[in-house]
Amino acid sequence: MEYIPKILIVDDEPSICLCFKELFEQEGYKTQTAGSGMKGVEHMNNEHYDVVFLDVFLPDVDGYRLLEYIKKNSPDTMVIIITGYASIESCSNAFRKGAYDFLRKPISNTEILKALENAIGHKKLMIENRYARTALSLSEKKYRILFEKTPVGMALINTKALIIDANTLMGDMVGYTLEEMKKMTFDRICKDTDLCRKWIVSLDEQEGACLQNRSIDLKHKNGHMISVLINMDLVEMDGKQVILTSVRDVSDTR
Repeated sequence: MEYIPKILIVDDEPSICLCFKELFEQEGYKTQTAGSGMKGVEHMNNEHYDVVFLDVFLPDVDGYRLLEYIKKNSPDTMVIIITGYASIESCSNAFRKGAYDFLRKPISNTEILKALENAIGHKKLMIENRYARTALSLSEKKYRILFEKTPVGMALINTKALIIDANTLMGDMVGYTLEEMKKMTFDRICKDTDLCRKWIVSLDEQEGACLQNRSIDLKHKNGHMISVLINMDLVEMDGKQVILTSVRDVSDTR
């Protein structure tokens, strides 16, 4: 059975909660609402939520403290701030405390759904990359099994962009065999080669660096383009720095 993401809306305006709930349920998401910060905490203590839409101006709890509480107790939960009083300072503060996105009221349904889809996609990539990281620490046989089971395209590239390894899904996505890809640099299969090289250079220059949820088009062997979201993490493998890259095809969602 396909997993259905769970969404929590924390806002003291009943009309906002109702509108968001109806919108998300129409899209097939499981949705809960909370009219206060403490009610939101109660829901989160009883249930795991994939995404929380959080108004930072609540009558009983400081929204930024609630954001910190969520990220401390449920780090994988994506928090999207919603507020009618946005400023550069408040936006920066939210991101520093772990918010995924920041939306200013009034918000269109299109903006809300786009933010939700991006947050869910980002969470999936985070989990998949963590799954692949675990594979790197295991034996070669177990590593290969996990690498192949990961439900997105995966590639290991060195800091010069040369492809060291890739799973079958990655090869199917761009139309190349593993042996063909091992003779290529990763930027060669990217439409914007300069942007791809820039990402790789920036990772190489920062220890423990990562790039998350970046959009780019990949070039299939037959010439057509595939829109994807990419995560890149600089990790150590056999004493060498390599870039663990996960790629999710989002062509059908655009």
